[in-house]
Amino acid sequence: IDDSVGKLVFCNNERKKIQAEVYSKCTEIVENNPQKDKFILINAGDAHEGIAGIVAGKIKDTYYRPAIILTESGDFFKGTGRSIEGINIYNLLKSHENLFEKFGGHAAACGFLMKRENLEVLRKALNIDVELLEKNNKDLFKIKIEADMNIEINDITVELIKQIEFLGPFGCRNLKPTFRIEDV
Repeated sequence: IDDSVGKLVFCNNERKKIQAEVYSKCTEIVENNPQKDKFILINAGDAHEGIAGIVAGKIKDTYYRPAIILTESGDFFKGTGRSIEGINIYNLLKSHENLFEKFGGHAAACGFLMKRENLEVLRKALNIDVELLEKNNKDLFKIKIEADMNIEINDITVELIKQIEFLGPFGCRNLKPTFRIEDV
């Protein structure tokens, strides 16, 4: 069992390293984009598709924009996307499903396979779609934070942090708690 655990830890650390490298590469692409797209579509080249969704989620969180990470798959791109509140990524992509060989997802996430030559058509279409959504909702790209609880500044202790960590791991169905401190 020790060998299995050690191998699992090693593999997980390798995944984290690769994920960090791809995330860094992707943020560099976003930062060097003179257009500052409202819908981020990144060709991550030969990045491993298994981490594309995690990186797309981190890019979405960092820039508060819907994001799709594309990985190469022969003559095709595989796309994995994540979206922000107020932008149903599935509906946006559904309106352009003629560009995809395969397509699926839901309001917050998507996946697809498309021919490489469709990349710029998709990029332009999604940015136009999002600009129209923003015209109807000026607060679309304002981060909405709802606190789970109001606390006083004196309530923040090492013990509280330990208790919160005990509630993890955090993710989609077990979100990190958010606290509000007023009049700071």
